[in-house]
Amino acid sequence: MRDPTTPLGYAKKPVITKLLLQAVYKGVDRSEAIVNGQLVRVGDTVEGAEIIAIGEKSIVYRRGAEKKTITLRPSIVKTWN
Repeated sequence: MRDPTTPLGYAKKPVITKLLLQAVYKGVDRSEAIVNGQLVRVGDTVEGAEIIAIGEKSIVYRRGAEKKTITLRPSIVKTWN
């Protein structure tokens, strides 16, 4: 049942969850990242966004026709020797 106080023709806008890159692991044979608390690899989908690349400090994702890159915050980038 429609809310009678809602204006005619009103449609709710879909809520798009922002992606948060929390960690990146680049190994010899695989690359993984933690996005929104979820372990992902290239080809995985998180919050409606397909992961298309994992770099040293960033990921590239596609959501619909939109392609974006997100990068780790500088304060959490660590190198291991």
